[in-house]
Amino acid sequence: MSYFMTTEMSQLDTPPAKIICLAPTLDSSLFDLRLRRPLERCANQFNYDVSFVLLSDCVEETIHSGDFFIVQRDANQFLSEAIALIKRMGKVVIFEIDDLLTELPDFLGHHKFLIDNKNYLQQSLIDSTLITTTTARLAGELKKYNQNVEVVPNCAGCHSVELRNHFDVTPSNVSVIVASSDRVLVDMVTKPIYDIQQKYHIQVIAIGPISTALSKAGIKIKEYDIMPYDDFLNLARSVDNLIGVIPLDSSLFSSCKSPIKYFDYSLSGVPTVASKVAPYVDFIEHEKTGLLVKNTDSEWFGAIQKLVLSYNLRQEISANAQTFVKSNYHLDVCSSAWNQAILKANKLRPDMVSNSIDSSLFHIKPNYARLSSYLFSATSYKKAFKFYRKYGVLRLVKFALFR
Repeated sequence: MSYFMTTEMSQLDTPPAKIICLAPTLDSSLFDLRLRRPLERCANQFNYDVSFVLLSDCVEETIHSGDFFIVQRDANQFLSEAIALIKRMGKVVIFEIDDLLTELPDFLGHHKFLIDNKNYLQQSLIDSTLITTTTARLAGELKKYNQNVEVVPNCAGCHSVELRNHFDVTPSNVSVIVASSDRVLVDMVTKPIYDIQQKYHIQVIAIGPISTALSKAGIKIKEYDIMPYDDFLNLARSVDNLIGVIPLDSSLFSSCKSPIKYFDYSLSGVPTVASKVAPYVDFIEHEKTGLLVKNTDSEWFGAIQKLVLSYNLRQEISANAQTFVKSNYHLDVCSSAWNQAILKANKLRPDMVSNSIDSSLFHIKPNYARLSSYLFSATSYKKAFKFYRKYGVLRLVKFALFR
């Protein structure tokens, strides 16, 4: 049964559709940014009933109770089989993915884990009713697997600060922030930042794995571990005379990334210097809403120096960038994009083949002896980790506890 009329009429006239999001974790910044915040807003605006469930907690009742299923990013055998099952029951599956995980560069920390599951990811993309992703570039690449792709841009909450945090100060009172959530290539900025620091004694804030490369280059840093999304925003908004530095390589994977860090800096009153590569060339207007530089020592040094020495330029770029992001990437934009994706997916709803659950996915008799042998075997942990990487948490537990 469909809960929608054939036209995009007011959904207040129909019972709220039940949307279930199956995610590998419910406490990550990515989950918060891509699913929880925008879908809660979407549910309020367009009369949906949305719930968020750990993939490892998915049971029979979960699948029976939902009309639409949104699965996030990571794929394994269990998820691939669950998608096929949901479709056989005539229900909609939307695969949400924010990176080109089918084309991974070697320098990423989670490279091996994702390579092991590449076949399951590809099959999940093919089998899903529709794919949602962050940019038009990434959407174009994902259409190799499924022609039904909708862009749901990353959007910020737009709780922006007043632009009073750039002052006419000496260069030593200016700070640069460089952040990453994984290992990234930063060779293009290490020498320029080192030279700028040696010349002007600027402060350098480094967040995440990128800190190691900066320290090895001799740069004095104020180091932070990876932090929750709101903590990152609060940090960016709390430092006066701050400049955001976003280095990026020119790989296909990187070109399909979302410019969310640029959005965050812009809303925090932080002017950005970014590599002159996609996606930043698609979003930043050079010398108006940010500075774009080729990945050469001289261009990086010159751009950072220009902002260090001119608080007027920092203020001007900050104001323009904040206006651009608030006008085009407010959370309501993301909410509306999710609604359009759900409406389109409903039109693509598959025919029901069977209304019964494949019990082999959920019902297996327990074998406590096997669990005990796993808990007390010295070699079991390595095997368990490999099994987890291939099949996921739920299958790991069932393999140890059942059969």
